[in-house]
Amino acid sequence: MRWLLMGLLAVVFVPAKIAQAAAWKPNNPVEIVVPNAPGGGNDTVGRLLQRIWQEKKLVVTPSMVVNKTGGGGTVALNYLAQKPNDPHALVVVSITQQLNYITGASPLRHRDFTPLTAMIGDYIGFAVRADSPIMTGRDLIERLKKDASSLTAGVTAIGGNNHIAYVMAARGGR
Repeated sequence: MRWLLMGLLAVVFVPAKIAQAAAWKPNNPVEIVVPNAPGGGNDTVGRLLQRIWQEKKLVVTPSMVVNKTGGGGTVALNYLAQKPNDPHALVVVSITQQLNYITGASPLRHRDFTPLTAMIGDYIGFAVRADSPIMTGRDLIERLKKDASSLTAGVTAIGGNNHIAYVMAARGGR
């Protein structure tokens, strides 16, 4: 679980077999697969990557962003897994896509792919009312240990980074 909380928002994965290649020089169009609809966070990262490649001429072949939505990222990872020897496909994913493996929704896990880079760091924060007796992170963890049900928390998504961080805090950082 600590790996999930490393604060990674977007990671670029390729099939594990491809990562062993000494130098990547694509000779066909490159697919930058994202698990979100156009405009989503990973889509924005994928399109930024594509733009940088094009502007800096880092990849000489055409590249395209391919949106494979559904299953909380599982559709995109399944798509990439079907291309084990294709050096022309990569995926930009959020670290929370690994929850699909943890919950049993997908047999794919991070070890089935090779991470190329962590592109964005995401900090998790907790806020309380100004008059709260909880003044520090240590106070929060102690209160959660004592009686987790005594606090109410709001998160952006069940299974998302914020939810995982809160659950980890409730478990005393484990």
